[in-house]
Amino acid sequence: SQWLDSEVALLIQEGFRRRDGKELLHITWQRFCNALQRRVERITRTDARPISVDELNFIHGRLRYQKMVSRHDVELFWSNWFGPAFRLVRDPRKNMGVWTQGLISFMSKERAEDILANETKGTFLIRFSTSRPENFCVSVKCEGTLVEHLLIQHDQKRKVADLLAHSAPNLERIMRIRVTSEDGTAAYVPYPKLYMLRNVTSGRSR
Repeated sequence: SQWLDSEVALLIQEGFRRRDGKELLHITWQRFCNALQRRVERITRTDARPISVDELNFIHGRLRYQKMVSRHDVELFWSNWFGPAFRLVRDPRKNMGVWTQGLISFMSKERAEDILANETKGTFLIRFSTSRPENFCVSVKCEGTLVEHLLIQHDQKRKVADLLAHSAPNLERIMRIRVTSEDGTAAYVPYPKLYMLRNVTSGRSR
């Protein structure tokens, strides 16, 4: 789409263009992280919800833990996964609130299972799907140690918060990510679902 094309062009410009105007062929992983953080801040118009170190480590895995990143690497990363995933939360009239409020994260299903391991039944988290980036994924703690992963198809006419607030009574507590601004570390804290979703459902302020 036009949005995906324009955003990856801006990301490459921020990451690969030097101050003297010359273009770099490769950049370090850290330089790419800084460019990606700035791009996310500009898309969401806030620095209150940075990408955490935990999420960046997961993203690094998607880039095969390369120490140096090429323009082609970035183009594939953006077009095949990150761009379609983040497009789900780019619109402030729809799902941006779940990102800015820390209610959705980038992580693997294994990491989701670790986070939910000691939580009570009905506790869940929202994450970007790793296999189908244009959809949400909800990981839910069930009986014992079981964690189920449910794919939530993106509905352009309905917010994901509305769906979870009104159509899933078995989901009781939602995990919220809090990212420390100083070092980017993340903590996941459970809250009553309706309490946390009250500001991101339809008809409410963000």
